[in-house]
Amino acid sequence: MIELKIAILVTLIGSLLLGLRIGPAPASDK
Repeated sequence: MIELKIAILVTLIGSLLLGLRIGPAPASDK
């Protein structure tokens, strides 16, 4: 059960980091 929680936390943090990256500079990579 702990591994499942860690996986969910990693996914949430990853999505937040991607959101912060894409938010300020939406047309940076593309």
